[in-house]
Amino acid sequence: MLIALVFMTACIDQPPKVEGIWEYREFIQQVEANQVEKVSLSRDRARALATRKDGKQFLVNLSTADSKLIETLTKHNVDISVLTTN
Repeated sequence: MLIALVFMTACIDQPPKVEGIWEYREFIQQVEANQVEKVSLSRDRARALATRKDGKQFLVNLSTADSKLIETLTKHNVDISVLTTN
């Protein structure tokens, strides 16, 4: 958990105010319920910073087995970006 937080804050100019960590299943449920506005993926697609429509942010350890992640995000109009390292 701490490693994920350190990783995500190192990749963003201003550290996000993270509300918590979502399990992958919960993340997908939030996306399918149209509650997620934006997802910033790590370069290796292992982690993401998800922003809900209410502005709260959550870290997610992504499932590399889900080959339909981008399709699911696109279907639910989620803004997708890739984090770059400084």
